[in-house]
Order: sequence, then structure tokens, then C-alpha cells
Amino acid sequence: MTLVLTEVFQAGIAMAADSAVVKMQGGRVVESSATGLRKLTRVPSIDAGCSCWGMIGAVTPPPQQFDLWLQGVIDARRYVDLRTFAERVATELNAQYGGVPLAEGCEVGVHIAGYYPWSDGVRRPCFYHVHNGHGQYRIARRLEQSPVGPPTLRVEAHWESGPRELFSAHLDFPAADVPLEQNLAALDHGYITRNGSFLVYALLWQHLERALKEVNATSDIRLPRDRDSIPSRVAFLKVILETMVKLHGCSTQSRIVAGDVHTLGIGPDGLLPL
Repeated sequence: MTLVLTEVFQAGIAMAADSAVVKMQGGRVVESSATGLRKLTRVPSIDAGCSCWGMIGAVTPPPQQFDLWLQGVIDARRYVDLRTFAERVATELNAQYGGVPLAEGCEVGVHIAGYYPWSDGVRRPCFYHVHNGHGQYRIARRLEQSPVGPPTLRVEAHWESGPRELFSAHLDFPAADVPLEQNLAALDHGYITRNGSFLVYALLWQHLERALKEVNATSDIRLPRDRDSIPSRVAFLKVILETMVKLHGCSTQSRIVAGDVHTLGIGPDGLLPL
């Protein structure tokens, strides 16, 4: 399991990933490690980045490592730009598993971000998501009445996953089915995607995002320091993910989001220095 975050915004791209690797049996974590596998990788020839999430061991069973396999795809350079790289990753993932979908429950994805021409021909930040089928949390909230005190909030979160499919490259941003002006407005606001074990993050983020609007509405506080600076946005994303690692560390899900956080920034002139 893991938690990976990718944000595209007017000035560029910020990516972050933890380093937890877990072994599952019967839906339970039986082994966890936070070293030995890098989930966030640079693609220097096209100034892009990619990060992986999900049951990657189903694609590259031990002793193979998914990050080394993905690095081989990058080094082979059978692509010329962001779109063809995303398509190549999908093709190689399908070939790795014999051209058939993974077993049900084996959800795997790769975030791919970089610059690519939009519909008006201008190169701007783009985000591709290579995955083998959709899934989403259904969250239900209800208040249970108490005869002796205030109502108690109950939250039920249920993961709904469609059937596993062959891997394909999805251009999630800019969205192809909305006008250019709407995509530009979304870029100005910032478009963020999270995958992996993201339930705790999702529940917290909806409240934190509202709180940040209030913080930034004050006259002398800006968080992050400079929303038009790629290093500032990368640093903020790292703090958010490091906070999630620490929160998971003192929770009943301590081993599924863990380890060091790796980050990457991409601007119109290419990859930012490490």
C-alpha cells in the first residue's frame, strides 16, 4: 500500500510519494517495509515524473522490483513525449502480465506528469494516469441518537472497485470533455490527484482545504509561502505527506503509509534539481 500525490498548477507540477511496501494475505498486512523501493521516478528525456501505487507485486512478483522494472521501461526510451510514454507504460504493463487483466482486487496505477500541448497548442502541465480499472470510496455519514448525550457521528467508508481491465493511459488533466477555459480555471486553482491508501488523507483534506482558505484570507499569512513557486508547492506537498505518515504511525493503520517521502518538481524549463 502507499500514498502518492500529484498536483498540477499554473507554475508547474509537484509530486510526492511515501516508501511503504507491504505484503498482504487475506486482505491483511502481514509484512511491511519502508526501504528498498522508490515509488517516484524521474523521466529525464521528456522532463517528466512518474509514481506507482497499488498491488505492484502482482505485476513484478519477487524477486523482481517494480521500480527497477519501470526504470527499464524509462531507459529503453521507446517514447518521444508525455503521451507516448504513458501509452508505452500501459503497453509494457499489459505485456508483463501476459496480455490479460490482473486478478480481481489487484489494483495498480502509475501517475505520469509533465508538459504537453493542450488543445490550443500551448504546452502546459498535464497529468496521465495509467491504471487497470476504476475504484472509489463510498462514504456515508449518519448521526446516532443517544438517550443520555449528544448524537454520535458514525462514518462508513466502503471501497467500490470495478472489474480489473487491461492497463490503459487516461489523460485525467486537462479533461478532454470540458472547454479550454474551464481547464485553465482548474489549473489556476490547482488540480491534485491521490491514490493508494488515501482514505485518511481524503477525510482530513476536505477540512484542511477549507481551513487553508481562511488562513490565506488573512493579510499577512500565506500557506504555502508562494503558490506560484514550484519549490514552495513541492515543499508543502511533502509536509502534507510527511504528516500523513506520522498520523498513520500512531493509528491502527500504522504500516500502510510509511517511510521517507520523496518529491519531484517540474517546470516549463524541465525537472527541478533534486
